[in-house]
Amino acid sequence: MKKRIACCATGLLLISAAFFAMPTTPAVAQGCTSALFQEFISGWSGDIPKLLSTVTDDVVYEDKTVGAVLHGKDELRKFAQSWFDAFPDLHFTLTSTLISGNQAALEWIGTGTQKGDMPGMSPASNKVSSVPGASIVECADGKIKHDADYWDMATVMKQLGFLPPPSH
Repeated sequence: MKKRIACCATGLLLISAAFFAMPTTPAVAQGCTSALFQEFISGWSGDIPKLLSTVTDDVVYEDKTVGAVLHGKDELRKFAQSWFDAFPDLHFTLTSTLISGNQAALEWIGTGTQKGDMPGMSPASNKVSSVPGASIVECADGKIKHDADYWDMATVMKQLGFLPPPSH
């Protein structure tokens, strides 16, 4: 009987040790997943409901290039709609993702044809622009809580004809 109790106790101890020694994945626990970011990028490709489904209600969204700091889904909806109005075929391709804990870095390429006016970009050029960019993201509860985007406005302005090309 003592051997059986010792054996069971030892087995329970080993199982408990193995359980607590298993690596944790805070990124998954916090919701930073490649699948979430694929949906986020897909949402930025003209699908506002999908875009909004990937962010928390109190999301802080920063577009560092244009100086926009948006608070909440309503402000993000209006901001995204203004880009979709100006670039109706706007689409993004996710090229790289690095996830660590509840944070991630995304690299992407945004491409679209300017069909509508934007501040500093009017009249519409009807030209295509393609620009690489990066996002630094914080996740919470399976969604994006904070996003800061970085991309090169000068590249876009040159491609659309609003800035002269570099002279050689």
